[in-house]
Amino acid sequence: MALNDSTELLALIRRRGSIPSNAPDWPAATVLEQATRELLETHLPLLIAARGEYLVKTSDLPLVARQLAYRLHPRCAAVRQVDYLQADGMRTPIVESKPSDLSADRTSANLVGRPTRYVFREHYLEVFPLPPSSGDSIRVRWHIRPSRICATSEAAAITIIATDTPTPGKTTVTYVTPAGSLWSAAVRYDFVKRSSPFDIMSYDLLPPSAGSSTTKVFTSSEFSSDIEVGDWIAPAGYSPFANCPVELHQPIALRTAAAVISIKGDGLADKLVSEADAKEKQLLKGVLAPRSKGNPQVLKSRRWG
Repeated sequence: MALNDSTELLALIRRRGSIPSNAPDWPAATVLEQATRELLETHLPLLIAARGEYLVKTSDLPLVARQLAYRLHPRCAAVRQVDYLQADGMRTPIVESKPSDLSADRTSANLVGRPTRYVFREHYLEVFPLPPSSGDSIRVRWHIRPSRICATSEAAAITIIATDTPTPGKTTVTYVTPAGSLWSAAVRYDFVKRSSPFDIMSYDLLPPSAGSSTTKVFTSSEFSSDIEVGDWIAPAGYSPFANCPVELHQPIALRTAAAVISIKGDGLADKLVSEADAKEKQLLKGVLAPRSKGNPQVLKSRRWG
């Protein structure tokens, strides 16, 4: 069993909530689904508020002459920073504006020029002024949404990584074939780091060739050089780990256990939530949030006031 994986998380949830493994309404897949909900609803906002480099990815979106809107990656949960990226590599920050301000500016006769501001509209970034030509880009740093936590049987630890195999520009990944139904139906794949914070290293990769029952072949340019033997391959959008610092795994377990047993009106649920609150508050102040010497950063949330 891999340390801090979903098997260990599931055991912790059942132990803290006194939830038997044969409870008919709470099989493993359902409990892990609830754990994913707690991760997305409570701990992803916590990580973003901490402004740490957790689950942060970078995408360059090529600008098109006079094009207003640019679609964000489908797995983007939040945008951290937007820069104007010149073809020569020079970068300049672009400032976020209110949609109402940008709408008012658009009345100024189709202004065209180097984009200096952006707004969000649904899952798009809109830039202003409109780019006069193609060639440059906007560079977006964004937080990828944590994957759905799956059983370890739906993923596999990597045993061999062979670059330029079977041909130059291809990378063959070898693993012990998982037995789960998610794996058998998978078309695209994610690679997850085995150590905290269990980052999603490469995502949505489509093998250009079939491989075998114990291998997949990927395009090397899409394959992160940080992936090592011992890291994990999983169906795209799934992970055998909770994608967050290991310090948050216990609060996830506490909140999940509380959600499961709360339907019985059990007073233990309130106790577990209170314990999770205390741990999360301590982590935000002492571990998750970046600090500068002489310039402490105070973060507040609606829950903690």
